[in-house]
Amino acid sequence: MVYDGSYASYYFIVFVSQEEMDKKGKGALGCYVMGEKAIYISEESLKGTGASAANTVAHEMVHVQQWEIANGPNSEQQKKYWDAYHNQADPDLEPEKYLENPIEKDAHAAGNSVSDAVEAGNANAEAYKKYTKERAEYEEDLANIQAIKDPKNREEQMVYSNLWKNKLDKLTEQFKKYEETGRWI
Repeated sequence: MVYDGSYASYYFIVFVSQEEMDKKGKGALGCYVMGEKAIYISEESLKGTGASAANTVAHEMVHVQQWEIANGPNSEQQKKYWDAYHNQADPDLEPEKYLENPIEKDAHAAGNSVSDAVEAGNANAEAYKKYTKERAEYEEDLANIQAIKDPKNREEQMVYSNLWKNKLDKLTEQFKKYEETGRWI
């Protein structure tokens, strides 16, 4: 989208209860109200990992861009969005037709892309927590094995070493992969 200066560049994002949201669009997590230059987001979308809220905000922001394009200079994309906005099916009466509309397809694709990225970030954060916890345990176990120097404790060292050898070898390999890829495998 090319900004040509013909429209206001500010919008409001307003978080509302699901009850209030249902007055604007039954069951919706968000909506863009063109006349108010406002995006309403249900507080319900804030629950969980944040992916739902990110998806909803991205989805509605695409509608803002589409509306601006639809009302902008003549172009193929302008006609596509203008026709889509003015021939939009009612989501309650024709949900399948509503979802096939180009404005909804584009907005859903953008929202899904953003929520997928949020989920991937959350997964990576969880992997890092797991990595650091297991790394600390690994370091502690390794120090315990190496600390057994007394010859009379060699038997203890051998037992301890054999118990942890497989775990330590596996973790060492996982640490290397994580440090190379950023993914805990």
